[in-house]
Amino acid sequence: MGVYVESCVNSLAYYCCCSLFGFGVKHMNAARHFRRYFSPKRLENIYSDKIKYRATVGMDRIAPKAFEDKLDENVQLISQKVLSGKYKFTRYREVLISKGRRKEPRVISIPTIRDKLALSAYHQFLQSSFGETVQEPLLHTIVGDITQEVLSGHFDGYVKIDITHFYASIDHRGLNMIFKTFLEFAKKCLRYHSSNLMLLFQ
Repeated sequence: MGVYVESCVNSLAYYCCCSLFGFGVKHMNAARHFRRYFSPKRLENIYSDKIKYRATVGMDRIAPKAFEDKLDENVQLISQKVLSGKYKFTRYREVLISKGRRKEPRVISIPTIRDKLALSAYHQFLQSSFGETVQEPLLHTIVGDITQEVLSGHFDGYVKIDITHFYASIDHRGLNMIFKTFLEFAKKCLRYHSSNLMLLFQ
């Protein structure tokens, strides 16, 4: 499924509102915080730490070596387009993985290396901004908790389930409408508070 974003920077309105209302990003203006995660230097570090050894070819057919050979140019392009609100994600490349006879294959959606890097930077920004509000437990913590419950002897069985067609069942059109409504509200809040701040200095 191709995911097109009107503007990555549009969502910045929400984080600015969070900053004005006193929650979310601490000790730093939200816009500056966002720019920090999409600076060319930060993108290079994220590529080295998160993407370099897990990069795969996407719909643009750019191989990991070709991307890395022009890493400076690529991170500059991502930074410039995101911060100017002109970045658009490329359609995912779909790969079918066989699950055996008489079973539907598993669909794997692979982003381009450029998109994977942009998404990773955005994920780190969200984690840094709202990590205390939205807790994301580590996998080994979850497994440890389950193990302790099993060893406690309180249970004598388990249920194995396989959720199918989860992402395919999401109403993306409705989800996009929710996002657009939310962003419009955030931008109105931002304009309202900005105008009030201007009046204070007049």
